[in-house]
Amino acid sequence: MQALQYAEYGGPEVLRLVDVPLVEPGPGQVRVAVRAAGVNPRDAKLRGGRFASEPLAHPAGPGMELSGVVDAVGDGVDVWRVGQPVFGRSVTRDAVATHALAPADDLVAKPDRLTHAQAAALPIAVETAYRGLRQLGPGATLLIHGASGGVGLVATQLALIEGLTVVGTVSDANRAAYRKLGPGPRSARPRLPSASAEADRRSPPSSRRGGRDLPRPGRSPLDGPRRP
Repeated sequence: MQALQYAEYGGPEVLRLVDVPLVEPGPGQVRVAVRAAGVNPRDAKLRGGRFASEPLAHPAGPGMELSGVVDAVGDGVDVWRVGQPVFGRSVTRDAVATHALAPADDLVAKPDRLTHAQAAALPIAVETAYRGLRQLGPGATLLIHGASGGVGLVATQLALIEGLTVVGTVSDANRAAYRKLGPGPRSARPRLPSASAEADRRSPPSSRRGGRDLPRPGRSPLDGPRRP
């Protein structure tokens, strides 16, 4: 198999495409033939040595998010089959490779309507947004700065599903696209004095009928079965 790795800290120039032994899944793990991988700002910081106190002990790679096809399963895994499209997180930051290992419980079946590139962009953004939303109570109003970013877009849509009111700040360039996300009335807010942005208030139809309770932890639509 091949993997993108770096053996020293630095900029993109330290990355090398190398041949490495094919990884084998351990108990509870799945080997995924990667079709797309997600890279986040933290990957660049790690590669640059931002958090390092000593040189690399062994080569490392970027990417924790992946989408692909189940290639092999380890002992104790009976919910995934070889050839099944999945997406999720890799065991370590090494998803930019032809193959990567993932915990079986951290994978989700990829819907046909999503491309592998789209699916690989979801895991970290969705988890980040969802963790924040689970701290909110029924009828809350949520303010999201930078709402047209990855986490902001996910948080906006999940909050609308939960019946919350969302106020998002976005740049002028992204305003029109952001306003298409959800149903309900919208009222433009004044431009923020310190940035070119607009707050867009969204109230789903249910809020006009008195709203509905936000499901308690464990009862959200996102807490449904992860496996097929």
